[in-house]
Amino acid sequence: MTQHRAAKWLRQVAPNGRVVARNNSVLEPIPELARIWRLLTTPELRPTPHVAAFFDFMVDEIDTLKPILTG
Repeated sequence: MTQHRAAKWLRQVAPNGRVVARNNSVLEPIPELARIWRLLTTPELRPTPHVAAFFDFMVDEIDTLKPILTG
C-alpha cells in the first residue's frame, strides 16, 4: 500500500507523521485524492435487463450517490 495515491498524499502533507490509527473512510473530500469514476460495459451487455436497470438506476440516483462515492 505504500505506493497507493492516498499513502503518497499523506507522505506529502505529513512527511514526519506517524500513523497511529486507521479507518476506511475520509471525513471530508480531499481534492488531491479525487478521481473520475467510469461505468463500463460491452455493447452486447448494455441492453440486457440487469445491466440496463443498473445504468438507469445510477443515472437517476447520481445526485444522491455522488457524496457517497466521492467520500
